[in-house]
Amino acid sequence: MRGTASLILLTICSLACASSAQVDDLLFSKFKGQLSMEERVDISNQLGLKVGEDGKTLVESVCGQSFFFEMEIVDLNHDGKLEVFVLGGNTCLSGLAGSSVWLFVKDESGKYNANLGFPAGGYNVLDSLNAGFPDLRFGGPGFCEPVWRWNGKTYEYFRSIATAEGGCDNR
Repeated sequence: MRGTASLILLTICSLACASSAQVDDLLFSKFKGQLSMEERVDISNQLGLKVGEDGKTLVESVCGQSFFFEMEIVDLNHDGKLEVFVLGGNTCLSGLAGSSVWLFVKDESGKYNANLGFPAGGYNVLDSLNAGFPDLRFGGPGFCEPVWRWNGKTYEYFRSIATAEGGCDNR
């Protein structure tokens, strides 16, 4: 019985490891040299993505729909540690915005943690700083854009900017 259980466990691990490697290949194809395999797999797992049946697309786990993405790896606070922006999604996950934005920032132990994770059509890194990190402004449907600020551990909502007269009324 032990042999059978070990074989089943090995098969499950092989499938999971192959799937993680495929997601890694698709998601990080342009950035393999910048992050370790462990970091890439951790970020992929936090996003909850899997490879589509065609083997060429990523699929999210909520609705099972394809997930488009754009990625940017930057050092936002110039401390030598890279942060990872992911802009991606679909209408199931992100509604009218069509995409959501995540920012992965390393904590004191060196593990990447997801920040943000909400619908947005895009983001802009602003010149204003707090605790060494720049403020972030997010676009989307409507005429009111939120600005998020680093509080020393994570990004949190700071204020809104109207992009048209009255755009942030009733907020």
